Amino acid sequence: MKMVSNKISKPFIAFIFISAILYRCDTENDNKIYHDITGAYTCEETSPYTGLHKYIIEIDRVKDKNHLLIITNFNNQGDSEFIYATFAGDSLSIDSQIITGLFINGSGNVNPEFNRIELNYTVNDGNEVKPFTAVYSR
Repeated sequence: MKMVSNKISKPFIAFIFISAILYRCDTENDNKIYHDITGAYTCEETSPYTGLHKYIIEIDRVKDKNHLLIITNFNNQGDSEFIYATFAGDSLSIDSQIITGLFINGSGNVNPEFNRIELNYTVNDGNEVKPFTAVYSR
């Protein structure tokens, strides 16, 4: 009869150790505290015309204008495309901006933790006004 060893293999120990590190990194990111609206966000955008899209946007402040933001890759139009948005309190507003020939208007709310923005906006292509809902999260 063969005896079962109580020893745990080295690869198994390494696997457990690496798994614990990766798990800790994930939970640290989930609990990250943000003190500002600027940074990268994952956007989940929905519209009855285009369905659901997921992409990354970046929010930066305009130098010397703390209330004015630049949102890069808005409406998934590309990393070289951006719009301006006004930020006051917990509100974000986009007034008559043009990006790649589309007229954009909208508004939304920013949560106090700066990790979620809910934005409703319209896109006017000159023929039709289309509603969009976007949730930015990080």
